[in-house]
Amino acid sequence: MAMASAELMAYCYGELAAAYARCAAAARGAAVGEAIPLHDAPVVFEQAKRVKREPTVFNKFVQAELARMKEQGIEGSQTEMFALAAKKWHMSEDNPKNQEKEKKRKHDDPEKKKKKYKKKDDSP
Repeated sequence: MAMASAELMAYCYGELAAAYARCAAAARGAAVGEAIPLHDAPVVFEQAKRVKREPTVFNKFVQAELARMKEQGIEGSQTEMFALAAKKWHMSEDNPKNQEKEKKRKHDDPEKKKKKYKKKDDSP
C-alpha cells in the first residue's frame, strides 16, 4: 500500500512539473498563433476580432466641437478641450436628455403647474 501512494505521488509530481513547464513557456512569450503543446493536442491562441462600432451622438458632437474650437483658435490641453466640449454637450440640443426636457417644456400646461395647497387648521 505504501508503494502505491509513493508511485501516485511521483506521477502527480511529474504531471505538475510538466504543467508548470508549459505555463512558464507560455508566459515567456508564446506568440499569437504559436501552438503550445498540452499533452498530444496543441492549443492555438487567436486574437479576438473586434467589430468597429459606429460613433455615438456624443462622439460625433465632441469631434465637431473640437474641430470648431481648433478652427476658432481656442487653445488648451487635450483634457481642457474635452472638458469644454463635455460642458457644451450638457447644454446642447443634440443631447437626447435635453431633447426630452424640451419636449416636456413644450407640452407642459401652465394650469397644471399651479398647485393648490390646503391651509392647515391651527385649531385643535
